[in-house]
Amino acid sequence: MTVGRVLQPNDNGKKYLEKYGLTDDSIASLNLFLDGEAIKAEGMLEVSKGIAENWSLTNLELRKNEICSQGVAPLAQALKVNKHLLSLGVGRNKLCNAGGIQLAEALRVNQTLQVIDLEWNDLRDEFGIAMGKTIEENNSLTEISMERNKIQKDGISAIGAALAMNHKLKSLNLGWNRAKVVGAIALADGLRENDHLVSLNIAMNHIGQEGAFSIAASLADNTALQSLNIQNNRISDALIMFGESLKVNHTLRELNIESCSLSSDACVLFGNALRYLFNFCYYGNGCLH
Repeated sequence: MTVGRVLQPNDNGKKYLEKYGLTDDSIASLNLFLDGEAIKAEGMLEVSKGIAENWSLTNLELRKNEICSQGVAPLAQALKVNKHLLSLGVGRNKLCNAGGIQLAEALRVNQTLQVIDLEWNDLRDEFGIAMGKTIEENNSLTEISMERNKIQKDGISAIGAALAMNHKLKSLNLGWNRAKVVGAIALADGLRENDHLVSLNIAMNHIGQEGAFSIAASLADNTALQSLNIQNNRISDALIMFGESLKVNHTLRELNIESCSLSSDACVLFGNALRYLFNFCYYGNGCLH
C-alpha cells in the first residue's frame, strides 16, 4: 500500500507553491515573471495561499502577469499575515486603483516588507492618497517604485506630506507621473522635514519652473538626499536656484537635469555655483561644457 505525503500544519506553503518553484525550504526567491505565460487571478489565489503560510521566501517577483484588482486581493490579505517577505514586484500588471489601494492598505498592517515595485499599473490619485497614508504609517518600507503610472497632483501631494512623517524610506521613484506644480511643492515641503530619503525620481512630472524652484529651495534645508532625478521637466531658470542651494547643501551627489529646457544664462550661473563642489555628478544637456 502506498502512503501519500502527509502535509504538516506548517507546510511552508509548498502545497500551493511547489508548482511555481518552491520545491525546497531553502529557496528564498521566486521569480514568476515568465514571458508568454500569465498567472492571472486563478493562479494568484494559489500563490497567495502559499505566501500566507510561507516562512522561507524573502523575494517574490510577479511582474507582467496580467494581475488585476481581483487577482491581487488575496495577495493583499496574505501580506497582512506574512512576516518574512522582504521584496515584492508587481510591476507591469493591471492593478488599477482598486488593486493598488488594497496593497496600500495591507502595507499598513505588514511591517516587514522593505521593497515594492508598483510601476506601470494605471494607478491614479486615489491610490496615491492611500499610499500617502501608508508611507506615513509604515515602518519597514525602504524602497518604493510607482514609476509610469497616472498619479496626479492630489496623489503626489499626499505622498509629499507623508514624507515629512516618514523616517524609514530611502528610495522613492515617482518618475513619469503627473505631479505638476502643486505636487512638486508638496514634495518640496516633505523634503524639508525628511531626514532619511536618499534617492528621489520625479522625472517627466510636468513640475514646471515653479515646481522645480520649490524642490531646489528645499535642498537648502535637506541633509539626507543624495540623488535627484528631475529630467524631462521644463525647469528653465529654476536651475539657478539649484546652484544656490548646492552652495549650502553638502549631501546631494547626483542631479539629473537631462532634457529640462535650460536657458544659457541659467547654465552659466549653475556652472559657477558648482565650481568649488567636489564629488558631485550632474547629468544634463551639455550646457556646462
